[in-house]
Amino acid sequence: MQHQGRHFTEGAIRESGLWIVRDKWCISSIIEKCVTCQKLRGKVKEQQMVDLPLERLQMDPPFSYDGLDVFSLWKVVTRCTRGGRQVNSNRWAVLFTCMCTRAVHFEVIEEMSSSSFINALRRFFAIRGPSRHCGLIMAPTLLKHVGSLGWMSLNSPKCRRIYKIRDAHGFSIHRIPPICVVYGST
Repeated sequence: MQHQGRHFTEGAIRESGLWIVRDKWCISSIIEKCVTCQKLRGKVKEQQMVDLPLERLQMDPPFSYDGLDVFSLWKVVTRCTRGGRQVNSNRWAVLFTCMCTRAVHFEVIEEMSSSSFINALRRFFAIRGPSRHCGLIMAPTLLKHVGSLGWMSLNSPKCRRIYKIRDAHGFSIHRIPPICVVYGST
């Protein structure tokens, strides 16, 4: 009956001279399985979402609250001046994401070490100003090198250097597990 619903379909069947036992149930079960009828008569559904954290709702300057992550090993070809030979080297990028405005800032690091990461953090603070809060996303790239960055134990000298910068600039750091990125809402 061209997806007109149960009443019209039931009327058309009876008008044609047929009588089906338990016809309302039979027609309803067929209409429930019809994709077109589901689209036409389906309930409007809303996406269930957690409330946004306060950092996302603040009216602050950009990069006051940000999340950061290290990603993508890039193979870079550099040329030497003598002899014109090619040398391959690796580069990573530190991604800073503003939680308020969703702006992004990239810093390239030449090696996966705590000193390179600290220099990238200092360059970011020099360009964008001090941050109040940094959510450190523990993504697979960062987790792979977390030992070389020295964040495995809180008492390691490398970790103390990062916390010394944190105390000097007055921002807070918290780690976000890779599966639960919604913790930091970045």
